[in-house]
Amino acid sequence: MSLTMINVCIKIDIKEVGMSRIKSIGMAEARPKLTQLVDEVSCGGEPCLIISGSRVKAVLVGLNQYNDMIERLEDLSDAAGLFQSELDQEPTMPVG
Repeated sequence: MSLTMINVCIKIDIKEVGMSRIKSIGMAEARPKLTQLVDEVSCGGEPCLIISGSRVKAVLVGLNQYNDMIERLEDLSDAAGLFQSELDQEPTMPVG
């Protein structure tokens, strides 16, 4: 079986009500507020960028939002695999 790699560019526009820009906080400021920040994102608050030395070092997101992102990535990966199979003209089996 020959494995052909493809690159697929997908443009996704995310428009969330009230999400004009992602909150950011410096590392030094975040340290003493970590419990508060974790509580905020875990209760459905917006993600928070953690900044150090003018560079984004991490993103703090709640568990539900993280799980949603992982599920979407898995769905996209599955779709890309099906697309690749179609390009390779391989038979596919329905999942489910």
